[in-house]
Amino acid sequence: MTPTPLPPLPGDINSVARGINPRGEVVGSSSGFFSFNTAVLWDRDGTPMPLPPLPGDLSSAALSINPRGEIVGTSGVFSPFFGRAVVWSLDGTPKLLPDPPGRMTSSPRGINPRGEVVGNSFTGGNSFPGTFNTAVLWDRDGNPTLLPPLPGDFSGDATSINPRGDVVGTSFGNIFRPITAVLWDRDGSPTPLLPLPGDTNSEAHGINPRGDVVGVSIPFVGRMTAVVWRGP
Repeated sequence: MTPTPLPPLPGDINSVARGINPRGEVVGSSSGFFSFNTAVLWDRDGTPMPLPPLPGDLSSAALSINPRGEIVGTSGVFSPFFGRAVVWSLDGTPKLLPDPPGRMTSSPRGINPRGEVVGNSFTGGNSFPGTFNTAVLWDRDGNPTLLPPLPGDFSGDATSINPRGDVVGTSFGNIFRPITAVLWDRDGSPTPLLPLPGDTNSEAHGINPRGDVVGVSIPFVGRMTAVVWRGP
C-alpha cells in the first residue's frame, strides 16, 4: 500500500488523521506553530475542510466518522483534549454532547451508523486512566448514559460501538485488581473479555458488526499480544 499525504489547513504545518469511514472520508486535526488545533475532514481527494469548535471555544479535534458522515470529537477553549464532547452534523455544524450529571468534561471515541456515540466522562482533572473516568453512551439525541464497570471495579473507558449498539472498552480496578476488557450489551450490562492464559490484563479497542472484538492481552511483566474475541 502506498501512503498518500493528507495536507494540513492553509497556514498550518501539522496534520493528524484519527478516523476513516467506508466512503474513504478521513477526520483528524490540523495545527501550526501559532495557531490552535482545528478539527478537519478530508474528502476522497484529500482536500481538508475545517470543522469549527463550539461557540466560545478556540480549538477542536475530530476523532471518528461514521458511514453517513457524522463526526465526533472534542472542542475546547485552548486545547480540545481538555474540553467538551461534540458531534458535527453532515453540514459541519457542531453540537454539544452533554456531560452526564456530576461530570466535568467528556471525550467521545466512536460513533456508529445510527449516530450513537461512546466515550469517556471525567469527574476531575487527574489524567491517570481508570481513576476518574467513566464509560458513556450517548444516544441519537445526545442523551448520555453511564456504562457501569465490572463488579468490584470503579471506572471504565468505552472505545468502540458497532451498528447493533454493542459497546466495548475497558474496566479498571485498583492496584490489586486487573484491567479487563469489557463488552456492554444493549442493556448496558458489562461482560468481561478475559486475557490469554497466563496474562493478567486485557483491553478492548474495537468491535465489528458481527460482534468480533479486537484488543490486547497483557502479562504482569513482558510484551503485550494482539487478540481477537470472536462473536457468537
